[in-house]
Amino acid sequence: MAKDRPWLMFYPRDWFGDPHLRCCRAASRGVLIDLMCLAHDGTPYGYLINGGKPLTSKEIERALGVPWQTWRACRTELLRKRRLKYDGRRHAYYVPRMVRDGESRERAIADGSRGGNPKLKKAKQSADVLVAEYAAEIEKLEAELAGATDNSKRKELQDRRERLYKRLADRTTPAAAAELREAINERKEKG
Repeated sequence: MAKDRPWLMFYPRDWFGDPHLRCCRAASRGVLIDLMCLAHDGTPYGYLINGGKPLTSKEIERALGVPWQTWRACRTELLRKRRLKYDGRRHAYYVPRMVRDGESRERAIADGSRGGNPKLKKAKQSADVLVAEYAAEIEKLEAELAGATDNSKRKELQDRRERLYKRLADRTTPAAAAELREAINERKEKG
């Protein structure tokens, strides 16, 4: 078992909800879950490769502990339903869902090493730009609000402030809008 992957990502809802997989015989589904366990240790992830060498049909048959006729019938069914594929370049079988999950995991690791999800980083940068754009206007409103003594004037200023926040929220995600309010309040406290 790979030390950095001691567990297998498995979604029972996907397993039971996949109509192509549900059409497979129980023996084929059983073979597939065993293949997934073998492919979990494969490099690249999801491939039936051990020690840099693709597993042969005979080795897979032995690892599964099933007669060759069963392996052949299950393999044919899983290939036909596209739950197992053969990579001619690597001369190896692989489980497509596991390969996609492995690639997604690698992307997440790479994004993490660069400081997180690039989409969220972009949203944060956009939030900073919006704060800069609207900060002066909001600060002016806040100053007027602090100096207002008339209740009707205070209400009018509060309404203008809320409309401004709404415009900010319309230009970004709700989470970023909340961050904007925090950033503006922090800026006001520092300034």
